Amino acid sequence: MFDSAHQAKSRKSLVSIDSLRKVTTMLPGLLVLPILSIYEDAALNRIRVTGGPRPGIIRSKFKSVWTVASGRTAVTGLLGWLVVAMAGFTARGDGFDRLEGPDLGAALNDPAARKVQTATLAELDQLPRALPDLRSTVLLVQTDQGAISRLVISSARRRKPGGDQKPLTVAMVERFATFDSTARAARRTAAGSNLPLFDGFHLDLDGGYVVPADQGGDLYYDAKENRLHAGPGCWLVLLDQSPAAWTISSSDPDAARKPTPGRKVVPQDFAGRFRYFGDGGFAGVLTLTVDDQGELGGSFRSDANGATYPLVNGRLGDSAPNHITFTLELPRARLEHDAHLWTDGKAVLAGTARLQDRPSGFYALREE
Repeated sequence: MFDSAHQAKSRKSLVSIDSLRKVTTMLPGLLVLPILSIYEDAALNRIRVTGGPRPGIIRSKFKSVWTVASGRTAVTGLLGWLVVAMAGFTARGDGFDRLEGPDLGAALNDPAARKVQTATLAELDQLPRALPDLRSTVLLVQTDQGAISRLVISSARRRKPGGDQKPLTVAMVERFATFDSTARAARRTAAGSNLPLFDGFHLDLDGGYVVPADQGGDLYYDAKENRLHAGPGCWLVLLDQSPAAWTISSSDPDAARKPTPGRKVVPQDFAGRFRYFGDGGFAGVLTLTVDDQGELGGSFRSDANGATYPLVNGRLGDSAPNHITFTLELPRARLEHDAHLWTDGKAVLAGTARLQDRPSGFYALREE
């Protein structure tokens, strides 16, 4: 058991529909908004929830997942489920997770970057925070295969279960992701979290696993000095300040812009960052930008491989002010979208996606 391990607790509570509406403004990844819209029309005061759907799945009749009752029915177990889901989406949506291959590649050539062969965890902790919404230090590693990895590492202690021995000091890799910088879309090759690195063991960042000392690891840990070392042909990259490219990527003015109040939709209301869920498990982060001339642009980052794909042929307001069409340029296909922005709150984008003349549904929820 790790002394620094996080523990999640859930509690049961009663939540009214009005309370749920307030909570959903903080939980972009949940399917509560469609539920509220449907059952408010039915004038239900409360709903009973016995479970939660997996992201990307809406069951039309909510069989075996949602149980609906009229009158003053309690919502049991919902609050704990919301807290757990909110924690997951918060972690996934911070500046660290939005750093992709192009951002990492730009950081290597930034004046703020220093390439070294070794550094103690204390030295890493003293570096300035490179991202405004992340309290931990970001470490970059250039692997022996030319890939770039971003990591958050901290010192932790592990005590043998049931033993009285002195706790071992380990390097806890809280999060990491590796990108192939030579790929067209900076494909993500490996990712992981909560990975302990024991004394003398090596971490192969290209594959995402711990290996013995002679098996081509990119990073290893010396517990005696509480120090990290780069493997042969690798570099640790320390950041003395936030690289210029990161300031633009993680704090995109369009992504942070809030929609205008009221139900009237203007072109700038489409700008922002959305959690995208498509039929068949296709999911990721959709970023929409709108320039001063009302031209639509943006990109899509896949959850499956971390690659980023451009948005092309964006058009606004063809049939209605809240109407939008755009295409995602995938490696071997084009995914065409036709959707509408919900006028109430302007936080939901929903419509159809067409891949090689095969239509399917999608929805996207605005990230705050």
